[in-house]
Amino acid sequence: MSVWMARSVFESPADEAAVQTLIKDLEPEIQSMEAETQDEAVLVNSMSTPGSRMSRTMTVLASQGIYDSARYNSPSEARQAVVLAAAAAGMTSTDIDRRTKDGTWPGLAQFYARYSPANRSKALHRDWISAQRFMAQSRGKKSVQKTNTSPPPTQGGSYRADISSAAAEHQFIRSWRTALRIAEPRYGASKAGLARRMILRAIGEAAHKTESRIVEFGVRSLAVASGVEPTTVAAHLRALRAEPDPLIAHTAEAIGVNADQYTLVIPRHIEVGANEISWRKGKVHAMRPAFRLLGMPAAFVYEAIEHSPAPVKDIIAETRMSRSTVHEALEILAAWNLVRRCASGWEAVASTSLAALAEMLGVVDFVADQIHKHRAERTAWRQWLAQRQAGPLLLLSPGDDYPWEEFEGPPDEWTLSDMMLRRAS
Repeated sequence: MSVWMARSVFESPADEAAVQTLIKDLEPEIQSMEAETQDEAVLVNSMSTPGSRMSRTMTVLASQGIYDSARYNSPSEARQAVVLAAAAAGMTSTDIDRRTKDGTWPGLAQFYARYSPANRSKALHRDWISAQRFMAQSRGKKSVQKTNTSPPPTQGGSYRADISSAAAEHQFIRSWRTALRIAEPRYGASKAGLARRMILRAIGEAAHKTESRIVEFGVRSLAVASGVEPTTVAAHLRALRAEPDPLIAHTAEAIGVNADQYTLVIPRHIEVGANEISWRKGKVHAMRPAFRLLGMPAAFVYEAIEHSPAPVKDIIAETRMSRSTVHEALEILAAWNLVRRCASGWEAVASTSLAALAEMLGVVDFVADQIHKHRAERTAWRQWLAQRQAGPLLLLSPGDDYPWEEFEGPPDEWTLSDMMLRRAS
């Protein structure tokens, strides 16, 4: 894990009772490990260990991306060589991925430029798995570094620094979404409460799209996704992480080009309920563009009936808003043909496109202007850092794609979080 995350873990240790319980649960595994033969112990010691260093040749290749064509037949082979060297040095796929995104290894990042932004981390993780398999085969035995493909435990208030399985992460995130539904009454229907609920949805959507419960997006990016002002987002984040049973944990301070890091947490007292209640179908959404003008109450009401019709009383129970607020939101949605009455109460009109409505209302242009402003601020910040840091310059990712927002509108199916993730990468 990173130094900042290790510091957070060190400053918030588990109590003695939890440690003793863990030791008792792991007693069979501990005894099994103690019974291993000396030969196997020597083999394990020869495997990759955290703290090892890559060779200078591999470090230069990762930094510059210039490879010897006599040694590697293609960029793919050079890329795999770097990942193998990093894995042999004890780095996880998360460690490597982070270095490609924060400007430490722009050379390795350019090797993954052939993939779309959403698939680069997946491709890197596949290469890392191949590297682990190669190291295990080269030693003739199974690697001690395994990929966890089972659902991770969801102890309240805890988190893992490195999660290898994207499927396990999505399972955890879905359980967290259920925990959010259980805990939402604490926020109520005030302006601040609705804003915090939307910010938590923005973090959840970012976690789904990055396939990790660990989210590292600045207040500007979360502001775009939630429709809340950046300074207000910062205040709400401080309040959310300071709650007695928070749904997010602050695991790393912002430093350089890296934003504050938050980890999704399932509070202990609602852990059982979060795991027993069926997962809600569909995706978790933050503030979709059209609701920038239609209002946050309309966004929550639409979310409540988007996948199945519901009477007003169920919508009130789901959204935690007053009857008058719900009725007003329904009137607004009905006026734009987003919902209609039905035998069961109210249902969403599938034929009405939220993307087309946002375009008609001019919201897309407004969001594009906001992203332009944030992009200029990030560029200025990178330049400021580059002029003052002692090490190598912080480079923009060489895999940046065509900047469509400078010349044309975004794809119809994109949400605000899609636009936010595009610019955050």
